[in-house]
Order: sequence, then C-alpha cells, then structure tokens
Amino acid sequence: MSDTTALPDSARSRSAREFLAKFWRLTRPYLHSADRRRAFLLAGAVVFLTLTTVALSAAITYWYKSFYNALQSYDAALIWKEVGVFTFLAALWVIVNVLQQYLMQVLQNRWRRWMTATYVHRWMSRHTYYRMQIDGSRVDNPDQRISQDLEFFTGQSLSLPLGLLNSVASIIVFGLVLWRLGEPITLFGFHPPGYLVWVNVGYALLGTLIVIWIGKPLFWLNNIYQRAQGDFRYSLARVRENSESIATSRGHGATARHLIERFQPVFDIFHRRIRRNIGVNGFSFSFNQAAVLIPVVAVLPAYLNKEIELGGMMAVLSAFGNIQNAFAYLVDNFTSNGNGYLSLTEWIAVTDRLDELRAANKTHRPSADAAIRVHRREGARLAIRDLDLHLPNGQTLLSNIDVAIEPASRILITGQTGVGKSTLLRVLAGIWPYGSGEVEVPETSLCFIPQRAYLPEGRLIDAVAYPRRRIDRDALHHWLDVCQLPYLHDQIDDHAAWDKRLSLGELQRMAFVRLLMTGARWNLLDEVTSSVDEALEQHLYGELIKALPESTIISVAHRSTVRRFHQQELHLSAEYGALWRAITEV
Repeated sequence: MSDTTALPDSARSRSAREFLAKFWRLTRPYLHSADRRRAFLLAGAVVFLTLTTVALSAAITYWYKSFYNALQSYDAALIWKEVGVFTFLAALWVIVNVLQQYLMQVLQNRWRRWMTATYVHRWMSRHTYYRMQIDGSRVDNPDQRISQDLEFFTGQSLSLPLGLLNSVASIIVFGLVLWRLGEPITLFGFHPPGYLVWVNVGYALLGTLIVIWIGKPLFWLNNIYQRAQGDFRYSLARVRENSESIATSRGHGATARHLIERFQPVFDIFHRRIRRNIGVNGFSFSFNQAAVLIPVVAVLPAYLNKEIELGGMMAVLSAFGNIQNAFAYLVDNFTSNGNGYLSLTEWIAVTDRLDELRAANKTHRPSADAAIRVHRREGARLAIRDLDLHLPNGQTLLSNIDVAIEPASRILITGQTGVGKSTLLRVLAGIWPYGSGEVEVPETSLCFIPQRAYLPEGRLIDAVAYPRRRIDRDALHHWLDVCQLPYLHDQIDDHAAWDKRLSLGELQRMAFVRLLMTGARWNLLDEVTSSVDEALEQHLYGELIKALPESTIISVAHRSTVRRFHQQELHLSAEYGALWRAITEV
C-alpha cells in the first residue's frame, strides 16, 4: 500500500479553508445553545489564565537576570531575596496553570455532553440510524464517532488553539524581552537590532517548514487508520453478539482468520505511520536538541566580550527557549507517535469524521416529502393507497397496493418468500421509505414486534417496559405466568443483556408479555412465533385474542397453524398485488 493512497474527497479536508469550514459547522451550534453563556465565561477565563501564564513566565525570565547577576557578584542578601521572589512567582505560576487546566477540562466536558446529546438525538430521531443501515451508508462506525471522536474533538479543539494562543503570546512577549536583552550586543563591530530575535525566528521557521513537508501524509494516514480500527472493533463486537452460532457451527477457526484479515489493514496503516513518524520524530528531536546550543553560540561572543553579564546571558537563554518552544508548537504537535489523538493531524482527521457523520445524519433523515407518505389521522381504520414498494436499490417488490383494514380485524399476510410481507409491515410502522404512495394510520398506539424483539440491557422489568418508563409489577408477574415464563419472577430486577441471556423462543414469549401489557389497539406481528412449538403458539395467540378482543392484529407467518387465529388473509403477489381471501377455519 503506497503512501499516495487517498481518502474519498468528501472524507478529508484538502485545505485549511475546508478544515476551518468543517470545524465551524461542528462548533457553531454549541455557541448558540442554551449553555453558551457559561461556555463563553469558561472560555474567557481560560484565555485570561493562559495569557497570565505567559506574563508570569516573562517575569521569571527577568528573574534569571537578577538572580544570576547576584550570584556573579556574591551578594548573599540579594540572592536570598531573589530566592523568595522566585518562590512567589513559581507558586503563582503553578496555581494559575492548575486552575487553567481545570476550567478547560470543565468546558470540554460540558461541550462534549452537549455534542453527544445532539449527535445521539440526530442519529436516533426519525429512524435515521435505521436508514443509514439499510441504505448502506458509507459512514462507518457511527458509535465510535459518537463515543470516542467527540471526546477527542472537544479536547483537541480547546487544547490546540489555546496552545497556539500561548505560542503567539509567547513569541510577542519574549520577542520584546529578547530584543531588550540583545541591545548591548555587537557583532563584528556592528550593532544589528533584534539580532537574537531574528536568529530565533529564522531557525524556528526553517524547522516548521521542514516538518510540514516530511509529515504531510500523516493528515490522511490518521484518518484511514481510525476507519480501519473501527472496522476491526466492529468485527470483534459481531463475534460477541453471535458467539453461540459461531460455537455451534465450529466456526472459530474461520472467524479467527476473518478477524486477522480485518486487523491486517490496521497493522499496515500503523506501520506506514511508524515509517513516516521516523522522519518527523527524527527531525523533531534533532531540532529540539540543536535549539539548546543555538542561543549559546549566538550570545557567547557578547558574554566573552563582557557586553552582557551572566544574568543577562541566562535570561537570554530562557527567553530564547520560550520563543523556540512557541515556534516549535507545530513541530511538537504534528504527530502523537501513535499514542492517541494528541496531534494536529489527528485533530483534522477527527473533524473530518464528525463532519461526515453530521452530513450523513442530515442526508439519511426522512424528508417531509418522502416518497411513501405516512399520515396519522383521527379515525378508526388503516388505509394504503397507490402503494409501490421498492428495495433500497430501486427494485420493485409490489405495485398498486390499495388496502383498507378495519379496527378489531385479525389479518394474516401471506405470499412467497421475498415478496415483501415483512417490508409491508415496516411501511405500516412508518420506518420503510422506499417506494411511493400514501398510508393512513390511526392516532391510537401502534405496536410493531419483529421476529427477534429487542430487549435493552438493564433490569428485566425495564426491558419489558421499553420504551415506556414503568409497568405494574403484579401485572408483569401475571403475564409471565400466562406466557409460560414463571421462572423469571425472581429475575425481574436483575441486570443483564437479556437478548443474549434468553433464547429466541424465550424472547418471542417476552414479546407476547410486552404485547399483553401494552394493550395496543393496532399490533403488527412479524413471525413472532417462529421459534416456539405449535402448542405454545396456539396458547400465545389464544391468550392474545382473549386479552385484546377489540385490538387489530396483523400477522406475517409461514405456519398454516396461525391461520385459525385470523379472520382474513391478505395474499401478496408481485404479479397481482394484494388479494383478499376469507379464512373459514376460525
């Protein structure tokens, strides 16, 4: 894999202007949020404290001059006085730095909380997360971007600009200090104004330009590395989710090979980063080491000519070092040596990834003028008009569907495998956008239960209540008995990953518990008894009809034994559309 490999144009910033535009798109909403006043106060305090540290560092630099001159003159009283001054300045510098770091972390934490809530709501609202999955979105690992990238983005968006502010302020302040300290210096009989400043600036600018030239590929290498890392982590999570299937199929060897294959891009890209960092780090280390000697060589002739004293020389070295560190800001922050998001290049990569997720959340949100229009209206029936049902790739499943379903009906949807039975239920639930037509659903509650019902991690009683907040404990115990799950009575307050702990048959019985406790007037059931035996299936459907006689039940099922619990059959066909058939065996 060559170092010329590039990301898609939409995935990485190709210029400083494009990066700043993305950064502003991500930052601007927080600056207009309800938290903006506190954010501005914290930011102002952090900026003030940052500038205060620069001023204190300048004061310490002047202290070097006084202290070392006192040493040179063997003035004990003045020496001890300067020790006291330094103690005060150093203590104040420590307090200001600690307070600055504390306030900056508080601001980062609040900013991250706001951005996390915003991204989670955008991702979860209006089925965007579902649309991104079925659309085959190119945005990989949105979970990683929300959980990790937001932390790194907020942290770097504060620390790097504040570091830049510190550097600019240091260059200005210590440049003036160095200019004044260098006034007595002559060079070959001349008195070049700002001699020490120009030596410092020239050396630092040369180093900055060289490190940018060497390390430029790190900007996009860090981006594709995080993409590969996220894909590898996703594959590991898939193994955990499907551990039983892998174990029973004896697929551990093939799965291990697959995981190693998914890790290979991580290894390759990291190795390329290592090779590129050799040049960056080698130059950076050499640059910083040489910076120790440069001011000594620059000021030594003046010291030997007694144009400045020892204190002046030490102050020059301190000021030179502070300016050098300020100019070396980009050099020192260009790479993180692979230890995390600690560099300018990785900040840009994270900004690209978050902006991509922001755009994807917007792109995959159903629009108000979606092709399949679902309306909630007052009334008692469900109606489908002129419905054409498509797959995401545009393939047509069903055409010209016109159906009206009255309340308290029990409808069985049948048809060949792949004709679109489950997809039609998703249309009725309002989550399938592909196609055209209009669907009217009642304002009353509608409950959709897929073949494998979702039970969130946590207490079992909360998982059954999902997405509601609370349910009646006595009612839960009753319906657990009805659905033949009495052994779960003592576990309703246990915390567990219930979709992993329970079998598919138990999960389907839990779906009936949820149905019976919800008591929805309209129920869409997609193969909800496929993993239980026929006797239990008849028991569950019988209890459902007995408990909810006025509710509408629309089922998709392949077993003929389910027919007897329904009044009508809606047969779907790619050729004829939807055909009604009466069910006489009730």
